This record gives sequence, C-alpha cells and structure tokens, in this order.
Amino acid sequence: MVGYSQSDVRMHNADSIGGPYYPAVNVKVSGFALGLDIEIRFHCSETIANQAMENAWQLATEAFWQDRAETLVERYFGKGTSWGGAGRSGGWLLVEGIDIPENWDAIALNRWACFEKAILDLISELCSAESVAQSIEINGWANHG
Repeated sequence: MVGYSQSDVRMHNADSIGGPYYPAVNVKVSGFALGLDIEIRFHCSETIANQAMENAWQLATEAFWQDRAETLVERYFGKGTSWGGAGRSGGWLLVEGIDIPENWDAIALNRWACFEKAILDLISELCSAESVAQSIEINGWANHG
C-alpha cells in the first residue's frame, strides 16, 4: 500500500507482562451498529432491543474470532501461522510465526498492510448497522415473546 511503512506496523505482546512482541492489529470496536435504533426499526421494547443487540454482538464477535479472522490470517500468511487475541478485552489480533517488521522487505510490508486493511474492513462490515440489523432480523431476536 502506498505510504505504508514499517513504523505503521503496531506491535503487541501476548501476555501483557513482558515477553516477545508480535505484529498486531488493533481490533477494538467502537460504534457497534452505530445509528441503529432497534426499538424503532423492529417495533420492540427496550428490553428486547437490548437483548437483540447483545445477541448480535456475540454473533459478530464469534464470527470474527472463530472463523473470519482465521481465514484472513491463512490467506495472507499461510496455514502454519498462529494468531490470537491479546489485551484486556482481546482488543489486539496478534500474528505469530512471521518475521519481525524490521526484517520485512517491500513485499512482506505490503502483505501486512493489505492484511491489516482486510481485518479492519471485516470489523467495519460485521459492526455496521445494516449487518447487525440483518443479523437481528434473520435470527428473530427482536420478535415479541
């Protein structure tokens, strides 16, 4: 990616106490389903809306960590690469088994930049108001009773 450099690569450690640092993507979410008013859209109570939002959050989180992120890690770095979440609330996706950024050539740096963009795009997709509303609708979480 044009303008992306080694200094743009974030690093994070797996145990927050010390130990080795790994290339990482900040996957903290703010603005989940921003602008979606479940009560109005689905004509339901606040209680049902809150539960529907919680269910949608759980589904989006599971989709990210249990399937979609792994697919992207494998696509960009191969099946032998290990990865996982770190930080107090799993707000970092770490990739282990790849070289440190200081040793990357332009191709490896571009691969990381494209991977990071794909991860952030995935988060935006999973957390968008339209995706969350679709999830709530398909699963019937806002239905009365």
